[in-house]
Amino acid sequence: MARWSPLLLLQLFTRAAGCCTGDCTYDQAVASACSLITGDLVISGTGYSSLSGLSGLTQVDGTLSIVGNLALTSLAGLGDLTQVGGPLPVVGNALTSFTGLGSL
Repeated sequence: MARWSPLLLLQLFTRAAGCCTGDCTYDQAVASACSLITGDLVISGTGYSSLSGLSGLTQVDGTLSIVGNLALTSLAGLGDLTQVGGPLPVVGNALTSFTGLGSL
């Protein structure tokens, strides 16, 4: 029977979990297809006009910071989000509404 070292198991778990088990940027959260982020999510200085890549995200345990995204016009991609554990600063974006945050 093969024996797994604790270090190898930790490396495998960390790779599989991506940023979902800590602090994330928008790109990391989308690439990891997170539904739950145990740390903070920072969406800052992107060129994105929407957050559609986060459509499956339901919970951020820390701060959700949406700051300085000059092309961001919609929060609709956050429609599945039901819980944010920390502050939710939304500043310096080109938003026309906060419609995507209706489930909070």
